Amino acid sequence: MSKTALIWLFIFFSGLTTSFLKGPFIALLTYIFTYYTQFNWAKHLHYRWSLYAGLSFLVVFFCYKLSKSDQISNGPLSNFKWLLFIVINMLLVTPFAANPIANTDAIIGFCKIVILYYLIAMTIHTKLHYRMFIWFQIWGNYLLGYLSYTEGEFSGGRLENIGAPGIKESNLLALHFLLILPFLGMKILRGNKWERIASIITSVFVVNAIILCNSRGAYLSMALMCVFALIMFGSKFRLKIIIGICIGGLLFFQLTDNKFWDRMSMSEIKTTNEDGSAMGRMKSWNGAIDMIFDFPFGKGGGGWEEYSPRYIPDIVYAHGGQKRSVHNTYLMMATDWGIQGLILFLFFLSGSLFCLYRIRLKANQSPDDFYYIESTAMFIAIAGFLIGSFFLNRIYAESLYWYCALAAALSNIQNREISQMNSVPSDE
Repeated sequence: MSKTALIWLFIFFSGLTTSFLKGPFIALLTYIFTYYTQFNWAKHLHYRWSLYAGLSFLVVFFCYKLSKSDQISNGPLSNFKWLLFIVINMLLVTPFAANPIANTDAIIGFCKIVILYYLIAMTIHTKLHYRMFIWFQIWGNYLLGYLSYTEGEFSGGRLENIGAPGIKESNLLALHFLLILPFLGMKILRGNKWERIASIITSVFVVNAIILCNSRGAYLSMALMCVFALIMFGSKFRLKIIIGICIGGLLFFQLTDNKFWDRMSMSEIKTTNEDGSAMGRMKSWNGAIDMIFDFPFGKGGGGWEEYSPRYIPDIVYAHGGQKRSVHNTYLMMATDWGIQGLILFLFFLSGSLFCLYRIRLKANQSPDDFYYIESTAMFIAIAGFLIGSFFLNRIYAESLYWYCALAAALSNIQNREISQMNSVPSDE
């Protein structure tokens, strides 16, 4: 066993042990540490480390919750009900599932995400917790960006085999990186000297990794995120953001190479020989719409893939009969879990974004601009991810639910702070 693996095991078990003594937030950080490192630092230790870390997080959380510890938030989670409704809908669709095995796997995977959402939203209940969670995300993205630069493997001119659970494919990894970009930007603009240095270094590796992933959907999302930033941040920040976008743009184009420009060329975009191409995606989307008309209540987890030979036979035939993905989160939700499942999913997503909007509206009640900056950065991050999800299947992407849970946690932190400021001390 390598020294790196031994050190990793020490950190892993130390984190879980400490969490029983210090509270569930340590278990959460251990889970995030495991998520970002198990495929590189612990790559020769072939166990389901994220599962073990998640189960430990669950046990620690409920131990503290049952003891009514102040380590657990008691704030409301209004959007959590939509996730529960989605699970109920999945169970109702199950008798009609086209692929029972894939359907069961999908439900189990989504239930894990629902539990994780609840644990994160209830565990992060102070500003310190929030800041530490964001910095762990920055560190994790830096690590993946650094590994992309030093150890990345390439297939067809695109980065592969670098990532974490659920994001090892280049398109998925690029979309994951988008979530941290607004926070890095605000740390560079508003942080202290060390925060700026750390964020600048991380940004270079992250932007370089996104370029290496060569994902057109991620590039489009990045461009629109810049537009959102210019619109959403007020005049106090706009000039700095414009300067930051210009510098970031120069860095982006400085890091690009011929492979990037070849993939961006119109001849490449128009290619039709693979379902991952732009034209191939359009065919898959049209087929998915036809399937929704035929089966409006869905065909269960893996339903689209099971029916893909029927709706996109030319693409399936071109891949030797291999069943294909729809490459669109929203169409996948509708084909697998029905129109009603898509509606519930959109209610959850819009509820998370509206939660952040409410935080912005109440930000002037706080003595600083913490809530204004953080809610806006998170809104842009989630919105960018959802735009990129038009080109990928991200129903079961747990990082999306991390940030949605963080939105709920930030709302509870703000409400508690406002309540404390408005409370009148009682006479004794």
